[in-house]
Amino acid sequence: MNQFTSCERGHFNPSLYLHIIFFFIFSLVFLISSKGSPLILSDSLFSFLALSVAGYLADMLRRTGLNRFITKIMKVSKPPTSGYEISELPNEGVLREFMQFYKTKGVLVMVHSGESETQAPKAASQKQSGSSSETTANTLVKDPIMRSFVSSINALNLGNPDEVKLALVPGPEAPRLVDAYNIITYPTTLMFLDGRCVYRVVGARTNELSIKSLFMLRNGGRNIFSHT
Repeated sequence: MNQFTSCERGHFNPSLYLHIIFFFIFSLVFLISSKGSPLILSDSLFSFLALSVAGYLADMLRRTGLNRFITKIMKVSKPPTSGYEISELPNEGVLREFMQFYKTKGVLVMVHSGESETQAPKAASQKQSGSSSETTANTLVKDPIMRSFVSSINALNLGNPDEVKLALVPGPEAPRLVDAYNIITYPTTLMFLDGRCVYRVVGARTNELSIKSLFMLRNGGRNIFSHT
């Protein structure tokens, strides 16, 4: 479907002409009131011109399909009731296997500093029980920023849990990943779709993570809404 607006097709756009008329009227008023002061005239005209252009661009954005999508995802504020499953991976080798297994999904790789309060006991427990590395968002990483970031995951809307897979990996145990994507700040989240990194989020920016995850799924033709 063609998303060009009526203005772009050459039809009359009253909003554009209204901004032009207001611009010339206020230009004349400022010219008279400034009494020959070029500085006042310049600042006043620049301010009004900026407001006029911003108003026109806002009007154009309101007419586009992108804005309709932004409005749509902003209304989906509640996360899925099933929440998200986070896999805590020990190293880069396991991460490669994880990404290969979920190659057709959206994979959010959260790279952290590598410090864990229960790393040794957890490893021993998993070795005895043969359990997988999948955990909930209550993982006990030592970095307080990362702990807060991970604990807030289930309060976010990242899209359909069937299409989004999350993994925690320590940066020191994934040197090739860190070098390849020039990661210098922890936490950093790399967002992969179909095996290709499409977005990154530097720091514990939850709102940015949510919006980029939804855009990643939408642009990849995936269903962003949960069935539960």
